[in-house]
Amino acid sequence: MATFESLDDSIQASIREKQRSKAARKLKLNEQAKGVGAPASVGHPPRDDLGLDQFPTSISQDDYFDACPAGLFSDPSLIASEVSVDTIFDLMAQGAEIGKLCH
Repeated sequence: MATFESLDDSIQASIREKQRSKAARKLKLNEQAKGVGAPASVGHPPRDDLGLDQFPTSISQDDYFDACPAGLFSDPSLIASEVSVDTIFDLMAQGAEIGKLCH
């Protein structure tokens, strides 16, 4: 394996620039976490550009289970999370019986 010093000057400069860029990005994210500076885009468009401002970024467990009409689905073992929703959709895609309407 070649040492850094044995690399071509242009390759060394490219590596150093990538390191500086990564350090600057990390510093910017740390500043954001502390509430310093303007928010940075980390590869995602702002929520308002996607028309998502009308939706909450999180919901309570009660809101999660109240979203089903007439409370037709409820399982306290499934916490209100994206993982639980993905689990339900995966089961539905496999043809599993998710719940029964009980009168």
